[in-house]
Amino acid sequence: MFIRKKYVIFFLLFCMGIILVACTPKTEIIGTENTDDSTLQATDTIEGEEIQNVYITCAAAEGLSAYSLTKILYEQPTLTEGITLDYKLYNDVASLKEALSNKEPSIAVLPFTLAIDTLVEQDDYKLLGVAKGNNHLLLGIESLYDVKGKSIKVYDPSGYQGLYSSSIKRLTHDLALKGLILDRDYTLSYIDAMEDMVQTSPNDLLMIEEVYLDNPQFKSYNNYVTLDEVEDYQLAVIVQRDAYEVYPELVSSFNNAYYRACIWLSANPERAIAYAMQIDTTQTTMPVRSIYYFNADKSINQILQMIDWLGYRQNIKERISNSVYKGQ
Repeated sequence: MFIRKKYVIFFLLFCMGIILVACTPKTEIIGTENTDDSTLQATDTIEGEEIQNVYITCAAAEGLSAYSLTKILYEQPTLTEGITLDYKLYNDVASLKEALSNKEPSIAVLPFTLAIDTLVEQDDYKLLGVAKGNNHLLLGIESLYDVKGKSIKVYDPSGYQGLYSSSIKRLTHDLALKGLILDRDYTLSYIDAMEDMVQTSPNDLLMIEEVYLDNPQFKSYNNYVTLDEVEDYQLAVIVQRDAYEVYPELVSSFNNAYYRACIWLSANPERAIAYAMQIDTTQTTMPVRSIYYFNADKSINQILQMIDWLGYRQNIKERISNSVYKGQ
């Protein structure tokens, strides 16, 4: 009798083991083994039902690009059920450019000029939106006509993630509209650090972002001109074909989330800095600033105007017009 009970117990334990194994979720990575690819898929099988989890890469350059994502990076919200965004920040534009050439990011927040170059070179990305930060100021003058005969100190366009490249081109564009030509009527002097942004002679003018105006070294400047005659987009958001064709709902959700994140950033500057300081790979020395985000399809005329004064060839404007994401 005892032996029979023992066999019954063994039999019951064996059956329970089979049931437990059958009900255990299984996860399998499908597709490429390269985890740097923009989209990875994991399939969970639960009681015979497959649930697909998709991992998509969202890239950004450190500095203003990453800073604009502060709220999203800190909170890591679920934008679309079943899809996880894998955020990757690059500490230099060259690395991000290489990743884009390899079509690694599905979504990228990056300097405007890098976005335009990417759209020109590749057919796999479309322009989702553009963003602008603080206005630029020219200290020491009351009118742009006062630039004649002066030297303007500006940040080296090759530095600071290339963000000042477009700002300098904008400055020369604005001055050309006044009949003032670079190296004929005025000169540019490039600097690498904020501490070098000082007037060393009466003919020196300083070009700074509006956010720096409260710095002690600029307190003595009562006169300045705001460079706002044309739009100056500093950032752009681009999306890869695999994302906007297969997951349009994610693209829409990200677009809305990024728009809200920019509004939040402008309304909560102190919290934004606190959040940014807790994100290791975000540049934490970024000053408090406002960032305004616009859908590309609603701002195409201003975008084309900026491309024009940036000096791109005319055929580029048609290419960019055709590269604007208009939704599904």
